[in-house]
Amino acid sequence: MGSLHMNQKIPAEFKLIDILFNPTNFFSNLKDKPRLFMSFLFVTFAFMLMSFILTPYMLDTFKDQLPSIDFQSGDMKNFFYIVTFLFVLFQTVISLCVGVLITHGLSILMNGTGKMSAVASVYFYSQIPMAIKALIIAIVSLVMGERFQTLFDAIFVKYKLYTTLCDPFFVWSSFLLYVGIRQAHRIPWWKSLIIVLILATGKLMFV
Repeated sequence: MGSLHMNQKIPAEFKLIDILFNPTNFFSNLKDKPRLFMSFLFVTFAFMLMSFILTPYMLDTFKDQLPSIDFQSGDMKNFFYIVTFLFVLFQTVISLCVGVLITHGLSILMNGTGKMSAVASVYFYSQIPMAIKALIIAIVSLVMGERFQTLFDAIFVKYKLYTTLCDPFFVWSSFLLYVGIRQAHRIPWWKSLIIVLILATGKLMFV
């Protein structure tokens, strides 16, 4: 009995760490049992946290543009935080849902056979690098304080297109999506690459 127990085939386990070191295995395990909630929650939380921490810098920007409004008053601050929270939540949810629909649609056009739930799980997890980037930006802004506004305007605003093209998190996210689509839809590598390039080009057009 002991020998039989030791020789039994152990099913592959879902390990989040595989997304770093073995994304093919990660998405292979994910396609049969999509896990939507955890990835969706993490990505949404990261962007919400970043927006919450960066709200004071946005207040300063609006203060310069609309000097007649007292953005430093308690009521205005609270109102601005609530509006920012709702806007970022809406924007994040809509962008994730639209991304899933477009990805699934393009995959179907490429003769993909995967389910939308599997594609949604792939897309959500492929955004984890961007969520990590959001957390890093939030932490850096806390460490740098007022100096962060100058750095942000000089690099991420003025040269936004170039910083996106050279963004390792954007490249990492695109790579994960490439691997995930191949696994979820069981399509050749070149079809998955075309889909990712179309999606990446679309994102860059809105930068």
